[in-house]
Amino acid sequence: MSSGPFLLHPLLLATLAVLSLVPATLRSFQGRSFETGDRFWSVLGLAFVGALFLSVMKLSEGWQSGLAVAIWVSITAILALFALVALREPQARPIGKLLFPSLLIAGAFGALALVAEANPVLEVGLGTLAHVIISVLAYALISLSAVAALAALLKERALKSKSQNGFVNSLPAVHVSEKTQIELLLAAGLCLSVAVISGIFAKWDV
Repeated sequence: MSSGPFLLHPLLLATLAVLSLVPATLRSFQGRSFETGDRFWSVLGLAFVGALFLSVMKLSEGWQSGLAVAIWVSITAILALFALVALREPQARPIGKLLFPSLLIAGAFGALALVAEANPVLEVGLGTLAHVIISVLAYALISLSAVAALAALLKERALKSKSQNGFVNSLPAVHVSEKTQIELLLAAGLCLSVAVISGIFAKWDV
């Protein structure tokens, strides 16, 4: 447990970070209004700032190998990438209806781990750090791609069964989700290739 300022207290950090994901999760169930207006960017921005704040505060103590930090760094990366996807393809924004609840659940587990585990601080070189960053980016891209694939699957099944489920019907069109999935997978493949190369060089990192 941190002995620094109260902002570094694990329990407080975990609580703030989890709470920052709640507005976006609640808005996920508000029908087609989810992706419209400034509220979309407000809840997304709040979630990102909350996750980023926790990640920065913990990593400011040194690189940590614990599960909690890994989860929250990944959540931060996923939210940042989702913001880029939302800017590039506004029609893909409803994917967040599936993304935010998933991140809230993952964040809750990360919060519990943050309070419970020791989070040992490790000494890492620049090569290893670069490898970790690229790997996290690849994981975030794959995670977003999986959410897009799930959105396409649910939408396709709803169309075939002529379901009137409001939540599923508000998801993006199948072709939008599939296009987003493919683009994210291609980017993830590129990142993974770079991660493999950086991992080789990281072995000689000092």
